[in-house]
Amino acid sequence: MQASVHIFKTNINTIEQIKKADSFLSKNSKIKKWNIDLEDCDKILKIESSQLETYDIIGSLKPFNIYCEVLE
Repeated sequence: MQASVHIFKTNINTIEQIKKADSFLSKNSKIKKWNIDLEDCDKILKIESSQLETYDIIGSLKPFNIYCEVLE
């Protein structure tokens, strides 16, 4: 199955938020790669996964007070 790249605009601004995101993203076996670009004004989160859908990612980060939306 081919991996999809999901690109989100986020509210990630602090090291604490990055640690919270890392606790989900790094331990999720369905995620192949991910990164956060804090230099970008939209704090871009890119996730490569062949099994997760956009709504899965958004819903999984919400409990950590990390809000993201698909970047158009």
